[in-house]
Amino acid sequence: MIRKALLFIVLSLVSLSQVKAVYVDKPVLSHVRISGQHDTFGFNLAMHLPDFIYEQVKAGQLTLWASPKKITRLNFSALQEIERSSNTKFKNCSDVFLHEFWDCSKRKLSFVIAGFSFMYNSGEVRKPYGFIDAQEAFRLLASNLIPCNPNAPADLTYWEAINSKRFNFTIVQYGRKQFASKPMESVELKNKIFDGKRKMDPKIPWPNSKLIIYELEDDYLIDHDYSQYLKKGLEKYFNKNRSLIQSHDPGNFYDSGDYKGYFQVTGLQIHETWSKRGPLFLSYVDSMVVYINNKKMMAFTVEEIRNFNMKIRFKSVIDILKEKSFKLNIISINNVLIDPKNQALYKKGLEEYKWTQITEYVKYESTKD
Repeated sequence: MIRKALLFIVLSLVSLSQVKAVYVDKPVLSHVRISGQHDTFGFNLAMHLPDFIYEQVKAGQLTLWASPKKITRLNFSALQEIERSSNTKFKNCSDVFLHEFWDCSKRKLSFVIAGFSFMYNSGEVRKPYGFIDAQEAFRLLASNLIPCNPNAPADLTYWEAINSKRFNFTIVQYGRKQFASKPMESVELKNKIFDGKRKMDPKIPWPNSKLIIYELEDDYLIDHDYSQYLKKGLEKYFNKNRSLIQSHDPGNFYDSGDYKGYFQVTGLQIHETWSKRGPLFLSYVDSMVVYINNKKMMAFTVEEIRNFNMKIRFKSVIDILKEKSFKLNIISINNVLIDPKNQALYKKGLEEYKWTQITEYVKYESTKD
């Protein structure tokens, strides 16, 4: 009996020590600036979120509240009046404030985003445009893509970007403690929270994936060039099945009646999703844009490509594109156009370097003699 009592006391003391080391639902206000965000993050939340929110409020898709208390609604006219009277633009807002609740244990910190505040500067005083409730905005944030650079994953939504916590931020308020006039204390607190042992637990996957658009380049120095094989094979197929071009012609050939001329395939632009899983490289065809007589057709979907009743040297079009036994020039990554002089470096970076640091690789290699 005494042993049980002692055991109970010991366990109670251990539990109390653990309680002191953790907390649940701590209200935190964090500040994300447009400046100080590194390219390797893949996106700039403070640059793009205000613009997106503005358009949703303008379209009546989202409610802007006067404050986090959510007592007074501000319609778009009220927002415009704030802009007019302050001589500012909501879209030019360079600071985003995240209202969060943090759960902290010895090894990890998890969080919930409750909302967003947007501010403007009036002299030396920061004043609010308004507050957006995260739950009310969830559907829009989770279904729209944030603009990204080549370091980010493919198809990253605003919600995924926000909850990834892959951006620099400062703690403005921690519980009831505010740091507006004591920025160094905020830095010290953040360093103490993330002391090397405790890790952020965003619960958002960050896959090695990219949206890639490339064009095939003919190689006349080799005997078997699949870029030429593919173009010639498609050319023969389209001239036998002319309705395929007619259904994908935006008005280049059939605008003034039936077209009887020959269809020459002069270019192929492939839209794919590339993925990296450890040492494995995978690519998935999304669509294909064909240039006929140097004129751009509407894209063929992957389903349409699979339905092509043809083989080129015993291979389907999809097989040839997956094998990539041809020269290719990368036109864009994650919808960011690639400078032609850097296309080879980006291709090499995707083949050999970390996918979260592709732009850094290109910058470094392009400055070497």
